[in-house]
Amino acid sequence: MTMRRALLHVTVFTSLLAAAGCGSFAAGADLSHDGPAWGLDAGARPVLERVGPRVEPGALPGTGIARGPAEDALFIAPLASVDTAELAHGALLDVWLNDRRRDIRELTNERSLGTMVARGDFFRYNTVNSDPDLRGLWGQGLLLKWSALLEITERGPHVFMSELAKERSTGAYEFRTLVRVNDETVFERGVRVNLTNTVSELDSRVLTLAPGFYRLEVWLAASGRPLDSSTQLGTYLKIRAPGVMTAEPLQSSRVWHRTG
Repeated sequence: MTMRRALLHVTVFTSLLAAAGCGSFAAGADLSHDGPAWGLDAGARPVLERVGPRVEPGALPGTGIARGPAEDALFIAPLASVDTAELAHGALLDVWLNDRRRDIRELTNERSLGTMVARGDFFRYNTVNSDPDLRGLWGQGLLLKWSALLEITERGPHVFMSELAKERSTGAYEFRTLVRVNDETVFERGVRVNLTNTVSELDSRVLTLAPGFYRLEVWLAASGRPLDSSTQLGTYLKIRAPGVMTAEPLQSSRVWHRTG
């Protein structure tokens, strides 16, 4: 009788743990080590692995805590003074040879291999093919950086929706990207890819902005086997303005660079 009662208590206790979401603990699973953020089942060969900690969409980087409402978004002031007479449409694109062992911001402090003005299809890796002086660099592991002034015309919370995406071309690669507005990071990702032709890394960030110009910088780096010329790789940026229900791709009319 005593043995039956003890078994009954164990069964009830285990059921309560399972109902509370602790079934793995009750079963004796080891929770001291998290598995890879991207991969296949245990024992299978992983095909996509995040470089660095995983951040759930809509969470504050490194915390897993959901973002607050738009009215609590960080306010960033526009640049103090901009002489519009010295501005022209388009972003400046500089190119370096990528070194995956070094920080991409450190690399871009060095002299670039070449510069061009991108006036559309911003932040796409194969943009270098549109410039005769940079076209010869294609096929090597490159680090690209776009620098521009982003024009904001409305006051209020702006939602920046970013995506690191790749289509076509399979093989072993590592991609890194970083998007900053003034000195605030809007999007940062690093992924390793193996035997998959599609990558899609998404996140969003809300910033409260005032009318004026803001410094926009986008880094995009690739290393590994040479990319096929048909590969579509880019950091795609959409912005949802205050009072608007849908985000729109970044318009070239809002992107400027200094000519003087």
